[in-house]
Amino acid sequence: MAAEAPAPERRDRRGPVRLFGLLSWYDEQPWYLAEAAASLAAVCDRVIAVDGAYVGLPDGGPRSPIGQVDAITSSCSGSALTLTWPGRVWPSEVAKRAYMFDVARQEAADAEAWVLVLDADELLVFAEAHLRAALEQVVCGVAVVKAVTVRDLTYVHELRRLFRLTAGLTVAGHHAEYVDGGRRLAGNEPARLEPAADLTSMATIVHRQGVRTAERDEQRRAERASSAE
Repeated sequence: MAAEAPAPERRDRRGPVRLFGLLSWYDEQPWYLAEAAASLAAVCDRVIAVDGAYVGLPDGGPRSPIGQVDAITSSCSGSALTLTWPGRVWPSEVAKRAYMFDVARQEAADAEAWVLVLDADELLVFAEAHLRAALEQVVCGVAVVKAVTVRDLTYVHELRRLFRLTAGLTVAGHHAEYVDGGRRLAGNEPARLEPAADLTSMATIVHRQGVRTAERDEQRRAERASSAE
């Protein structure tokens, strides 16, 4: 199923390169979900938000409470928005994330496009006004942005979160493994990854580790441990 909340694109967003913000969520706190969606809406031509639990998530269902849907819708007011959910529990987190790219391809049609991937406990705190112009000059399929992880300590690093939207872009094997055909664009083995453009001066993502409850974090750790066995 899919629900559309269309709005005319603002004039300053039109150009040869389109940028889609991808947000995967399930049963999050509405306030930080709204902030995450709003941060994408301020920069991207369209926000694509995919709801629903995946197999293995305790007590997971196909949709989050309606208050969370309302939080996203209201935070993207005035921006183009696609909300989608499967009508059933996703078979895996990999399948859910791969579906985000499928939706983006449908929205992009034949236009040149990039996607910016954001998790619900993250926030796009900065995006340079000339980000699209920079993407037009990128010759590879992936770019890194600046990342700041905030909890007890602040950790500054890089993340591969901007991907050229191609017919082969998908997720394979692990939810953080992004590939395009035989090319590995993001994942846990840096030596095997394709070269990435450095756009750390163009965009910054903050990972707000403390916004999820300790119980939710414990569930996620148990899932990762189980999948590694």
